[in-house]
Amino acid sequence: KVFSLDTYEEVQDIPSEVENFDSLVIPDKNIIFIATYGGLRQYSLPDFRLVSVYEPGSVGGCLAYLESKATILFNDESSLLGLSVGPSSLTRLERGHRDSILGIVSTLDEEFAFTTGRDSTLKQWSTGPWSVVRSVGLESPGYSLLVKEGIGSVLLGMADGSLAEFSPKDLSLIRTTIVHTGCVTKITQLSSGGLVTCSDDIAISSPYESSGPLKDSDTLVTTVAELSDRTIAYGCYEDGLRIISLSKQSHPVSSTPDAIASGV
Repeated sequence: KVFSLDTYEEVQDIPSEVENFDSLVIPDKNIIFIATYGGLRQYSLPDFRLVSVYEPGSVGGCLAYLESKATILFNDESSLLGLSVGPSSLTRLERGHRDSILGIVSTLDEEFAFTTGRDSTLKQWSTGPWSVVRSVGLESPGYSLLVKEGIGSVLLGMADGSLAEFSPKDLSLIRTTIVHTGCVTKITQLSSGGLVTCSDDIAISSPYESSGPLKDSDTLVTTVAELSDRTIAYGCYEDGLRIISLSKQSHPVSSTPDAIASGV
């Protein structure tokens, strides 16, 4: 479903007979990609018309976009795939993991990409030609990835609730911080440089801050978005969508709900 961030009302229902895992909008090309239990689906904008389904038998869980190469990265379980945007062509890059890939991210210059997954490894890929150039073992499965702006370190959210930071040069471990009691499912960096993490323990946290996490027992927050005038978190709330306002103070979390839109 599609909701307006101005009114929080549902504006579009995208029919799907399969489970959706992740989505990626490419505004300048007026398309949106959705990773599903039945392949990668491409829709046109703003009418949300289904254009094509790639790898219909695959189970994709995460997406990333390399703008300089006009390529969508997604996964079919343990394999990494690349889809050229424009004249569409699909390339199976490599089976880089022994189990499901759960996170994909690229460096800011898009020369490298990183993947993590259920096989408890973090892998660094060269984007030209595509190959795994470095791999490190983890103490628990990795679920979410972010390349930090500025210093370019790689942040990894893990199943045991920890946030690990690695050097982009050699993937040496910089530090590990326990930020949740459950799996770290999303990492977001704000324009201020601060970080916000989401978890399946139904909490939002600001790593490296002294204040404790916000925990809302009714809402499983899945995403944090920084808009021009506010920062919000949103996720499932019973049978609807809950929008939570995030303060822009030193600890950017507030439990003030903006609105609840039903129909998810």
